[in-house]
Amino acid sequence: HNEANGEGGLDGTNDNFSWNCGCE
Repeated sequence: HNEANGEGGLDGTNDNFSWNCGCE
């Protein structure tokens, strides 16, 4: 999910919301 917004999994525990909260 992270990869979708280009974070590449940097979120870690937030990977479930990274696609929805890419603004973080």
